[in-house]
Amino acid sequence: MRATALPYGAGRGPAASASSRVWSRISGKGITPLRLRKRRSRRPRCRFRAAPNDYSVKRPIRRAFEMQAGRGIARSGCEMSAMERMWAEIPQMTLDEARRFLKYITREPKFVLTHILPHATSHVRSSEPIVVATYGSREATTCLQVFVWPSGAATPIHDHTAWGAYQCVLGTLGEERYVRVDEDRAADVAHLRKEWQRQWYPEDGASTVGAYDAGIHRVTNRSGKLAISVHMYGPRSGALDGRDYDPRRNYVCDRIEGDEFNHGLPALYL
Repeated sequence: MRATALPYGAGRGPAASASSRVWSRISGKGITPLRLRKRRSRRPRCRFRAAPNDYSVKRPIRRAFEMQAGRGIARSGCEMSAMERMWAEIPQMTLDEARRFLKYITREPKFVLTHILPHATSHVRSSEPIVVATYGSREATTCLQVFVWPSGAATPIHDHTAWGAYQCVLGTLGEERYVRVDEDRAADVAHLRKEWQRQWYPEDGASTVGAYDAGIHRVTNRSGKLAISVHMYGPRSGALDGRDYDPRRNYVCDRIEGDEFNHGLPALYL
């Protein structure tokens, strides 16, 4: 005898037996359809909550990342689209939230497996860092980028039109921070003074910069080995990415995204 599934309410009183007879007449074979229960979709929430620890910030992001990025690993060639779906769930961040998110994402196994390890043995040569992944639009949203730094790669002295944060995840990076000492500022002229310099290792956490004069710096890889870093930037207005500085000439110029060269200084997408 073939076992059949009962409809909702079957076997639960007179009303249930009547319901079973109706289903039997409809089916014509006395076999009732399976009970289907409509389940409400539980979409992961990715809203930040103000709290003093990292876990309150990264927990909703972690749920979205593991659910979306995990699917990308299972299907060859889908890692990027999985990250894009995950990124769509993440709201705008403040600088402090981005710093804490960097602490989490750079230790997330799936992210490291798909975005760090594939580039760890790269032998590419370049005098500038190479952007190997970008998520988000700099004009409208918080943006995440992964940089590969060949040995000897360096940026010009520069700033940004929005806040920024980066964390070294492989190797070591050197950073020089500058301040402007101009009293009467003129167009295309900038006088700088080096404020400090240091080396950044993966265990040191993230370095943060403010917009414009609050974040004039230069990042270099003088270690003789490959380095990889993950960067985050706040939304900017327009195509202006920041400014490049040449302290030898006391010169400053705007940097427009998409330009290979700008007033003799290399464009930087950092």
